[in-house]
Amino acid sequence: MNNANVISVNPGIKTMGELNIDEITLSRISRTLSNPGQTSSTFKNILNGLFGINSMVTNRWSVKLASVRIIAGVIMLATGISSLTGMVMSANSGMIGIAATILGASLILGLFSRILSIGAVGVSVVILAESLTAGTVDQMALTMAMVGAIMAIVGPGHYSLDQILRRSLFKLYRNRNRHDPDRDPAKIAFDYSAFASVDIRLR
Repeated sequence: MNNANVISVNPGIKTMGELNIDEITLSRISRTLSNPGQTSSTFKNILNGLFGINSMVTNRWSVKLASVRIIAGVIMLATGISSLTGMVMSANSGMIGIAATILGASLILGLFSRILSIGAVGVSVVILAESLTAGTVDQMALTMAMVGAIMAIVGPGHYSLDQILRRSLFKLYRNRNRHDPDRDPAKIAFDYSAFASVDIRLR
């Protein structure tokens, strides 16, 4: 009868093949943790929607947007000041004056343009509803609603304070993720080295 040679396997020691598989797995985990590209892209899309800035807009188009935005801002600012000083009388001169002044300054500077434009449209719709109930149309509210709607759709463009704020927030977010301790490549490398240490008997 032939005697079979029995090989004793120590379950506490990994074979070279298992170590190779572990190395590939840990490399994939390391790349995933150290390069959160999908999360950054999602955050950038949120900022684009919030500030109304599209990364695909060219510089030439941004110049046109800036020109239209500033002109609309000057008109809104003049309308607001006229309403507040009593030069233009309206049933809701105070509310229109405050809203138009804030919107005008926002458009000129290009700061929170989309957010304040949407807010101006909301205020204008309320005033228009009241004026229509009284049988008239508030022309100032209608003008502000149209300007606000257009600027909320097209956005402020690249030449605005919104663009500077958007870039700063995205850079801060990216740097924070880059230096996150849970994503630290040095920490990942240290854990990998401890995990992949091989017993001297396998050398």
